[in-house]
Amino acid sequence: MMFRFICAFAGIFGSLSPSAAQDYPSRPVTIVTPFQAGGPVDFLMRAIQPRMEEALSQPLVLESRPGATGNIGGAYVAKAAPDGYTLLVQATILGAFPHIFRRLPYDPLKDLTAVGGIAESANACVVNSNSKFNSLADLINEAKSRPGEVRYGSSGVGAPSHLLVEMLGRLNNVKFAHVPYKGAAPAMNDLLGGFIEFTCTTFSPSVPLINEGKLRAVAVTTEKRSPGLPNVPTVRELGFGNMDEALRYILMAPANTPKPIIDRVSTSLAKSLSESDVKERFGVAGYEILIRSPSEVASLMKYQYDVWGPIVRELNIAIE
Repeated sequence: MMFRFICAFAGIFGSLSPSAAQDYPSRPVTIVTPFQAGGPVDFLMRAIQPRMEEALSQPLVLESRPGATGNIGGAYVAKAAPDGYTLLVQATILGAFPHIFRRLPYDPLKDLTAVGGIAESANACVVNSNSKFNSLADLINEAKSRPGEVRYGSSGVGAPSHLLVEMLGRLNNVKFAHVPYKGAAPAMNDLLGGFIEFTCTTFSPSVPLINEGKLRAVAVTTEKRSPGLPNVPTVRELGFGNMDEALRYILMAPANTPKPIIDRVSTSLAKSLSESDVKERFGVAGYEILIRSPSEVASLMKYQYDVWGPIVRELNIAIE
């Protein structure tokens, strides 16, 4: 027993040796995507993969470990050796997971460390183009006159599309009626069919339908207007609350990964994101480049933990 403990202890700290950090990377780096292949995370990483491989002078292995809202992949990376060879792509909502999930096999704020930002997609509050609601003010006023009756759809209990609208209601002292779906697609279908009044979702499912004239965007939830919908005002601009919520994708590493390794990966990531071909691919898909330092990403994670805690407790959300 003592022998195994000594070996494990030596293995952990061997990976933190100055020489190992100095030689990094000396072999391929695995980046875990905790969702199904072909989704947004997979797209983003494949867009920057060639540039990251150039910057690191090593191959990148993209490994999909989907399941449990990304927590299977998250736990796998959290428990990996802190040597920079196993990294995780996730969204900053990860910081709120300790509030949302009753039993997490890891602590995102303690067992992972920030590396850098990747991309962000604004959220748009949208209604059916045939709806009587022409503005966010119309929705808010209707909710005030009919508390708990104006229906909105989300991709599931505890999903960002759920929490966003609850935050909006909290900021304006109104209550909407939540209709949870198993994913964004069925929620969008019911919005198009007139079964719900609105939803707040990322640009990827909504902008094509807005461009086709099937949906109307009444607000975006970021601090500033989005280049993807430059004519749509922000919630803050309209006077309905201080919101700055976007789907922000980030790169994480196991806790205790040496700072020189974190810095090397962070610098390589930022350099890759600055390349024109990467910017073009992100832009066409509706994403904005998100270059952030490790400390800035850590602050984004802490913000998610702080801002969503009271809302999750108020809603009594506790996912097994």
